[in-house]
Amino acid sequence: MTLASVLAPGGNEAEAALQLVGLLQLKGCVVTADALHCHRTMARAITQRGGDYVLAVKGNQPGLARDAAAALSRTGAGAKTAQTSGKSHGRMETRVAYVAPAGDMANSHDFPGLAAVARIESRRGTDKPVVRTFLLSQPYEPERLLDIVRSHWTIENTLHWTLDVVLDEDLSRNRKDNAPANLAVLRRLVLNVARAHPDTKTSLRRKLLRAGWDQDFLFDLIRHMR
Repeated sequence: MTLASVLAPGGNEAEAALQLVGLLQLKGCVVTADALHCHRTMARAITQRGGDYVLAVKGNQPGLARDAAAALSRTGAGAKTAQTSGKSHGRMETRVAYVAPAGDMANSHDFPGLAAVARIESRRGTDKPVVRTFLLSQPYEPERLLDIVRSHWTIENTLHWTLDVVLDEDLSRNRKDNAPANLAVLRRLVLNVARAHPDTKTSLRRKLLRAGWDQDFLFDLIRHMR
């Protein structure tokens, strides 16, 4: 579900993400984010709202990335591991997760809540493996970490891709005044309404088409929003 949609102030995505976190009660939730948002201010904002985090760390935070790799290396064969295999995009994909304690990184980097570090190695077919490193506020079991990281990509697959394919957002030519922002809110509201309907077998596109043809079905869609 899309809970809010506002323009990033000055186009600053990192600042907009912090404002978003400040609007939410995060108790019992795990916040995932890419490397742009891997910084102590974000970690502090999440933990202060009662949440946990799984943040990707890359070269934009070289000290954190280096120490995370060192912590995983020190644990070596003692690191907790899990592996999954499955078919993706016509090729077999294998994903292996490693989780290790963060040691003193929370203090040495002044990084609130940092409890563990992790690495996920993904390989599709005979391609070179892709390695990603993460900072964790909880020492998740590797199986759980694999689920969390995989679910992060549903932001792209079930929101942005759906907006483009089902609601033709990329084809929109609205540029003037508040029209782009207002229509963005309406499109996301439409997806929320369609997804809240209990019929999970009918595609979103077919639901929206039927709502335009059948007034009773349209009202049925709206009644399921809470």
